[in-house]
Amino acid sequence: MEHAADGESQPDPGEIWFGKSTQKRVLVWITSTLLPRLAEQGLDTAQPIRFIDVGCGNAMAIVTLAKKYSDKWEGGWQFVGIDYSQNAIALAQRVLQQQLGEQYNTDSQHFKLFVVDFLRDQLPEEAGGPFHVVFDKVFYLFALNCYH
Repeated sequence: MEHAADGESQPDPGEIWFGKSTQKRVLVWITSTLLPRLAEQGLDTAQPIRFIDVGCGNAMAIVTLAKKYSDKWEGGWQFVGIDYSQNAIALAQRVLQQQLGEQYNTDSQHFKLFVVDFLRDQLPEEAGGPFHVVFDKVFYLFALNCYH
């Protein structure tokens, strides 16, 4: 943990799996290739993109999309993060609050985090659905290779 000037602990978001450059490459692909394809297929650009991060961990993919790419879709984004670890979800909540400040609100319709073991559990109703983008850091490396 880092300590802010006011003495409050600030969360160390930890590592970004596969490095920042790989994460950036994937998120650029989502925003520059996938989103235009969704629009071409008739998805209403005035409606929010529903994005779920499976195994969200520290939620840095959500943070990056919210900070750098939120203007890439007219209707905005709705982010859902799930992880089997309560500690990961607690960290994700702190990281989102620290990184996004006013933009993040735990009651917001734009950011929702849940403890879910997606291999055994169903998503809670509050997660909503369906999702336009299902993001999993382990498998996105395979997807990237399909588009080169």
